[in-house]
Amino acid sequence: MIFAIVLLLMLGFSWLIIIALGVSRTFGGGLNRGFKTGSSRDLGPKLEECVLEDNNARNKIAVIAVNGTITSDSADPAGNSLVDVIKAQLDRAKDDSRVKAVILKVDSPGGEVLASDDINKAITKFQSDEPGEPGNPMRRGKPVICSMGNLAASGGYYISAPCRWIEANQLTLTGSIGVIMEGLNYRGLMDKSASRRWSIKAENTRTC
Repeated sequence: MIFAIVLLLMLGFSWLIIIALGVSRTFGGGLNRGFKTGSSRDLGPKLEECVLEDNNARNKIAVIAVNGTITSDSADPAGNSLVDVIKAQLDRAKDDSRVKAVILKVDSPGGEVLASDDINKAITKFQSDEPGEPGNPMRRGKPVICSMGNLAASGGYYISAPCRWIEANQLTLTGSIGVIMEGLNYRGLMDKSASRRWSIKAENTRTC
């Protein structure tokens, strides 16, 4: 008796699911219509615009800050890196017709080569993608102006290079393009311990 009741309940529940699927296909165009295929921009960092200075003007200048080490590690709780955030900010400035220029505020000692190169390319692409001013085909679109802070060295200088204009304070430390790698040299210790390196190779042998 109990088994029959359970079976009837399961059968009724199955019919409810079938009816719900049918209604969804009829009025909602199927379950897949409820899912939105988002672009990379939709899935990227969620930005909130804030006003640094309001002069009651219609046009705007976007400010993007690069502070600290340039890295591809996560820069926010959502798992977005500094590169992702800067690209998203450039996309927002590109889509906003009221934004006429971008100020890149750099205060960084540098960081990863790949992350710096990605930002460099993003800035270059941003300035070349935008259409020029009407009647002036030689001028490209929205410019990026770099404002160097206390430090803009190595990768900080690298991401500043593609900007159309660079402003630096007299006390700004900049330059230093190159790669620095630190390590330990154990050669003296190995000589004192009389250690030697042995190489063992396996070669193909043939029996005649």
